Amino acid sequence: MSQVLKPRLPRYGRGSIVATASLVLATSLPVVAELAVAPPAAAAVTSIGRAACHSCDGRSARFLGDASALPTPTAVGVYIDHGDYATGSPSVELDLVWPAGATSALVSNDATFDAAGATQTIPVTATVPWTLPQAPLGGPPTAGGLPTAGGLPTAGGPPTAGGLPTSSGLPTSVYVEFLGAGISPVIVSGRIVLDETVPTISDAEVLQVAHVPRRPVKFRYRVRVVAADTVSGIAAVETSPKPYGGVVTTVSPAQRRGFVQLHSVIAPISSVPPRFARVQSVAGVWSPWVPTTPQLSAVRHPHGGTFAVGPARVPFQMRGFDYQPVTSYRVGGRVQYRNDTFAPRFYNRVQVARTLKQMEALRYNSVRVFIDQNSVGNPKGPGLDPAYVSNLAGYIRLAQQDGIRVLLVTGQLPGAGGYSPRIDPRFGIWNSYFLDPADVQAMRRYVSTLITDLQSGGAPLSDVLWELVGEQDWKNTSAPLSWKSGSVRTADGRTYSMAVPASRIAMENDNLLYWTNTLSAEIHRMLPGSLVGLGFYAPSINLKRPGWTVRPQVVFAGAARNDFVDVHAYSNLGSLTEQIDSFDAGTTDKAVIMAEFGAARSSFSTPGTAAQGVVQWQELTCRLGGLSLSGWLLWTWNSSAQREYWTALDGGGQIERALAPRARPNPCK
Repeated sequence: MSQVLKPRLPRYGRGSIVATASLVLATSLPVVAELAVAPPAAAAVTSIGRAACHSCDGRSARFLGDASALPTPTAVGVYIDHGDYATGSPSVELDLVWPAGATSALVSNDATFDAAGATQTIPVTATVPWTLPQAPLGGPPTAGGLPTAGGLPTAGGPPTAGGLPTSSGLPTSVYVEFLGAGISPVIVSGRIVLDETVPTISDAEVLQVAHVPRRPVKFRYRVRVVAADTVSGIAAVETSPKPYGGVVTTVSPAQRRGFVQLHSVIAPISSVPPRFARVQSVAGVWSPWVPTTPQLSAVRHPHGGTFAVGPARVPFQMRGFDYQPVTSYRVGGRVQYRNDTFAPRFYNRVQVARTLKQMEALRYNSVRVFIDQNSVGNPKGPGLDPAYVSNLAGYIRLAQQDGIRVLLVTGQLPGAGGYSPRIDPRFGIWNSYFLDPADVQAMRRYVSTLITDLQSGGAPLSDVLWELVGEQDWKNTSAPLSWKSGSVRTADGRTYSMAVPASRIAMENDNLLYWTNTLSAEIHRMLPGSLVGLGFYAPSINLKRPGWTVRPQVVFAGAARNDFVDVHAYSNLGSLTEQIDSFDAGTTDKAVIMAEFGAARSSFSTPGTAAQGVVQWQELTCRLGGLSLSGWLLWTWNSSAQREYWTALDGGGQIERALAPRARPNPCK
């Protein structure tokens, strides 16, 4: 059961309701065979358990029997939890108001004061701790499904063997008989709904922000909330920049049933954006926290697509870094690098949390991370390494708490866990990932398992963008591209001749399209609305790398099911125009980002000149003739093992500050 707080609900929240649509307010509970009497003024009470009758202020008592026989009929009563409509726990407090002359009270959950009702005789006192039954007690049902004289009649259908379930919304009654010498028996009852169900919040979204007059560091945020509670109803909404604490906005008082369905816009005031929201039932039960950040969408346009958030499709630009702490090692005399971000031996939660907060403080909103094929597979059996996936899920949660979206590069097939199929001599290293039918299906299975395991680990995948490969290319020295003759049947089911140049190109284009669509369809099936892309370095760079070929044109076209394309361009590898033109994107309608650009040490002698260089490069990309970019991520934040490029933290963070959205909200100026 979710946590129930006592006292549960502030009577007045610090937020306010500014607009409400489709608010469904349940009617109050019917009072059957009980006499409702208004609470008394304090002066009318001759003997009372607390000064000024705090327990009965603004509330009502219900009486059994002949009200005319009561010496002080407008004062006597029992109030459960200060007269609240519902409680989320069987443990409650009874506030007693007794008639003059009463010295003791018989308290029971049963109207006949039977032992089954946990009946007790106690001295009269202002507050009595009490435990409600898990289901209302009553006599045998009649034909209409209502208990007979064995208990108070209640509305509802046929009771169960142990009484009506607490989730039915029917009240539970507590009965009190005041006793004393020389007074007539006085029996009173109080009712409350025991509701232990957890309310649901299906949507929460920040719609607008505005400065609060005369409070320069405070903002009023308009937050749309959709929630439901079918038993006691919704009473309050809490918004917070973190999944704890925050601003509570009351939407219904605790003394009546709240909103069964809540479609509301609230306006909390805070110095930082509310990134999480939850709702509380009238019974005091809180829902889980949900993010207020709307899922990112890709809007296609003939002159270049964009990213957008929310139903109003507000444009969104990715601003951030490639986060890739790597370890260098030697294989056969050559230096190799391994991405150890989430490897169980190296993952540092404190460090990554500090890094994300540092990015958020400068208003960066995106980070690109990489899954390492040598670490993600399960070394002890099939599937993925639970510890690795747990670290990744935790990282995604931390990023969400700081309002940072994760661009996740899924990488190659895991080396362990049963994802590497047999070796087929027709397909050499690297090319096999895109051409071998077994590899393509293994990749689909890997992505599916990754999503399932991340969901099980509580990762908020609505904030994740999926990059199928960081830089896709073809290895000309690997089979079948190394062949000068013969033919090969590939993953798309077609056969291609390696002796004909046009057939070789068709094989690359057709299979890249098949590979992209297969994996994109799997992710879209499991995560509807998610965004999928893949990355490329500029094809013009191949003039310096004759053993490799890049043909990204097919993923810019409408037949490809990817949502965005990630193009990489560096100032030390040629002019920006030369590199961008080599992608041959045409008039793509897809969103395009530049998730890799940077300042080479060979081109910039100091971090200060490097900071100026990356800012100028970013501004140049805003004036491209054919492509309109929807995001920039610098290579890299902290890859100290790869020293070819300046990192964001070099020189005391000069590049980090120069690119910061906090200082440059418009990256094109």
